[in-house]
Amino acid sequence: MNNNKKIVMGVTPAIFAVLFAVSFVPADTFSGSTYSDDTQLGGVFTFTHRDADGNVIQTFQQHNLVVNEGMECVSDFVFGTTSCTGEAVFQYLAVGTGATAVADAQTALITESGTCARVQDATPAIDTGTTGQRTITISSVFSGANCEGASFAETGLFDAATTGNMLARALISPTINLGSGDTLQIDYDIVINNT
Repeated sequence: MNNNKKIVMGVTPAIFAVLFAVSFVPADTFSGSTYSDDTQLGGVFTFTHRDADGNVIQTFQQHNLVVNEGMECVSDFVFGTTSCTGEAVFQYLAVGTGATAVADAQTALITESGTCARVQDATPAIDTGTTGQRTITISSVFSGANCEGASFAETGLFDAATTGNMLARALISPTINLGSGDTLQIDYDIVINNT
């Protein structure tokens, strides 16, 4: 009886040691997979506010959120699925006054500017200089002659001049107010990488 107890007591710590070690082994170790893919899609908006003489008043950056609708449209383009409706190339930047936090389920700006029309970049630039990475830049300039008076607090990238699908949204903080001769340049650098 005493010998059996000694055996059990001797084995128990070993079992706990094995269970402790296994609990920290990555799950894919057991699936036989050693491949890891970290492909990402994301980007940064750069805002440059200039006066009538072209002098920079302020410039700053804001990270974007690629929304669910945007990811669905990307999957349609790549794989021919039908998650997105009427998708086209994403070349239109829009501005608005809504300050609501960005969220995955959003499909439009909160309060898109009614007088400041979306601006298209029909020839986006692409940087192929980094292996395993592509950076596409959409660049649009909004004129104070058309957009004066609004306090811009949000921006988004769309695939149409009106309505359409939204790829990404970001807040503009601090907000930007354009004078009649001012301009607001928005450069959206979208990065696709597998590094």
